[in-house]
Amino acid sequence: MIIRRILAAVSALFLPLFFLGNGTAHAASGIAASECHTVADTPIYQGGNIVYSGGVVCDGQYAWDVEVKLLMKEGTKPYVEVANTSTSCFLSYSCYDTDYYPNRAGNQSWCTQVWVVNLRHATACETQNW
Repeated sequence: MIIRRILAAVSALFLPLFFLGNGTAHAASGIAASECHTVADTPIYQGGNIVYSGGVVCDGQYAWDVEVKLLMKEGTKPYVEVANTSTSCFLSYSCYDTDYYPNRAGNQSWCTQVWVVNLRHATACETQNW
């Protein structure tokens, strides 16, 4: 009887971690919108490349799958995704990823967009010509 009580107590403590450990935050995990938010950094030009990064920041430790996209716009055409990178973090206060993409000749506009399941995505665009 005592062993059953101990197993029930241990299960109650560790079972929620098992469900959070799959790398994706679920709405059922009790994450409030104010506890976590996505962050997109403005793309920068460096050494012939466009460097883009972003992630998620939380007040507590959570598990996340983060996808960071680089969007490009030429002239009057709509923005299109030209590159992406992703990462997973487990029991972290923040989770970021950074990558680069070769710059193209011509005049483009660049944006970073960050996607995390169950959170609002974030977008940041450059405002200067390189």
